[in-house]
Amino acid sequence: MAHDPILTCSKANEDNLNIDLQAFILVNNPYFKQFIYELDSHLQLPSQQTLHNLIISKFASQKDLIKNFISSLSYKVTLTTNIWSSCAMISYIATTCYFINNNWQFCYILLDIFEIPSPYTGQTISNIILSLLEEYIRKQNFSINF
Repeated sequence: MAHDPILTCSKANEDNLNIDLQAFILVNNPYFKQFIYELDSHLQLPSQQTLHNLIISKFASQKDLIKNFISSLSYKVTLTTNIWSSCAMISYIATTCYFINNNWQFCYILLDIFEIPSPYTGQTISNIILSLLEEYIRKQNFSINF
């Protein structure tokens, strides 16, 4: 199989963005582009949209694995949510699952990111979170306290 420098760079950059939680716009940064060029002048960075599509595709393909993994956990987890608005004033909510594994390592998994539809109310946010919990976690494994 021939070495595809564009695919190789896309995969490496995709992993970097996922692990370090970098923004897709990183591929447009002239200093980052120069850094990549100096590493290998044959590599071509993917566009911001291509990188976005690669990550969304990878997330979709891993979603069932994540669901099965979380359902199989025999220890406690903590869920956190973060809400923010984009520059275009679109609101989003992200839910992350945190836990300590059997080797006493702190771990986390981003479960999903949703756009928050209008009206932006506590009920709307609650419905999103409950829907996510129903999708990811077997009901016998969790309880919700307010």
